[in-house]
Parts: sequence; C-alpha cells; structure tokens
Amino acid sequence: MAFIIVIMLFYRYRLIIMEELSEFVSSKVSLYLGVFLAAVSAAFIIQTDNFGVISIASTFTIIAIILVLAFLIRQLRKIPRGTRLLLGG
Repeated sequence: MAFIIVIMLFYRYRLIIMEELSEFVSSKVSLYLGVFLAAVSAAFIIQTDNFGVISIASTFTIIAIILVLAFLIRQLRKIPRGTRLLLGG
C-alpha cells in the first residue's frame, strides 16, 4: 500500500522532482558526492569477502559513476559549439 502511495506522489510531483534533480546534477556537489561515493564503495569492495556487502557497494559504485557522468555531460553541453577545448599544455 505504501509503495502505491509513493508511486502516486512521484507521478504527481514528477516535474518538480526532475527540476530538483537537474539542478543537483548541474552543481559541483553531485561531482563531489559521486567521487566520494565511488571511493568509499571501492574501498568496501576491496576490503570484504561478504557477497552482500560487495553487492551493495557495487550498486553504490554504479550510482556514483552515473552521478559523475551526468555532471560531466551537463558541463560539456554548456560549452558552445565550435569552441576548442585545451586539454593540457
């Protein structure tokens, strides 16, 4: 019953939720959170032999990668076409 109510609320407020998520992804906080989450999850994956912990940490690692990629893609879309990127010296 609670699951159905949550789905109904998500459907009703989907535009507000999407707006907030896009604002979060465009901020550097999402980049920092993604990098931190990936580092902590990788440490858990390396240090444990427990399948449950590895599964949960792997899920968080995938979420972290998605956060970082979403941030990078959003930043690349802000660069006007025709602009050359200087990557180094």
